[in-house]
This record gives sequence, structure tokens and C-alpha cells, in this order.
Amino acid sequence: MIVCEEALLDGISEQYKDWDRIYVTSEDSSRLATNGLPINENVYIPIMNLNLSEMN
Repeated sequence: MIVCEEALLDGISEQYKDWDRIYVTSEDSSRLATNGLPINENVYIPIMNLNLSEMN
């Protein structure tokens, strides 16, 4: 999984604890580096990014 742990208030869920991880920064995640759903090796559905800095 591609993950920005600093953006997760409760960290990574227990069900994913054994998954391999690629860590990205909050700056990278703001560029949609972590938001999407891989369907297969040829199809990736990007999901609109929520700007966390606007929530404060």
C-alpha cells in the first residue's frame, strides 16, 4: 500500500499491519500520490484529494 501515516489520525488499521508499505510525505499525498483505487495493473481510479490544511 502507499500510505501517508501522518495523515491518519488513528494510524494504519490492524487489518493492514502485515501489508508492504511505501511511505509518502503529506506534501506528496497532497498531490494525490496516495488517493486511488488500483483495479488491476492497467486500471487505476484516482480519488479526489481532501486538503487537510483547509480543515484547521
